[in-house]
Amino acid sequence: MLPVYGKPGLLTVAILGSALGLVVLATIPEGEKPRLPETAGKSTQKPDFPLSFLLVVIGGSLLMVMHSSINTYILLALQEVGGNEGSLGIATAISAGTEVVVLLLYGIIARHLKSRTLLILSGIFYTIRGVFLFLAASPVQIYLEQFLEAPSYGFFAGASVYYTNEVCRKEDRQLGQSIIGSTLMVGQVVGNIIGGICADLLGARHMLGLLSIPAFIGTLFIIAAKSSPKSAKTA
Repeated sequence: MLPVYGKPGLLTVAILGSALGLVVLATIPEGEKPRLPETAGKSTQKPDFPLSFLLVVIGGSLLMVMHSSINTYILLALQEVGGNEGSLGIATAISAGTEVVVLLLYGIIARHLKSRTLLILSGIFYTIRGVFLFLAASPVQIYLEQFLEAPSYGFFAGASVYYTNEVCRKEDRQLGQSIIGSTLMVGQVVGNIIGGICADLLGARHMLGLLSIPAFIGTLFIIAAKSSPKSAKTA
């Protein structure tokens, strides 16, 4: 769209889309506020998270370094192999489309594969994506790599929620979800910073190939979570 209509056209579509979203949100009826139990907020127990959960949080943060770098610098990688802004639109559409399909079907997938298995597969595919991007020689090859968004982030987004609910105590689950969300966000910030520095020094594709290393290390952390039944207390 950018090559055809230019930046003003793209900006117009973005504004119209945002306005439509606001209209839809404004028309959503307000639901009833849930009643909290009388004991809510009065618990004096300290959170007690299994070490396996903390290992998954660390591993997931390392995977997010790769995730954020791909999303931020994929245009530079496309330009290195002859692509342009139009190529970016195709690549983004592929990754977003495949990710949505996996998230919609995640309930079915979870019946056949354990959440920890899906987290491990996510790490493996993130590592593979970095290698593929490093070896890519054309925009089409990067398009093919974008299909791996489904088993990488698609698996991780659903499995991380399920895994947290499985290994954390009932009273710790809400805090556990907050911890994993916040820590993963830190991983994305670190990924953007490191990715930018390495892209300037090495080029985008070489940078993404290099970031396969933290993705692989993150996968090892998730694998190690299996044999970590002990608990680690957090204040």
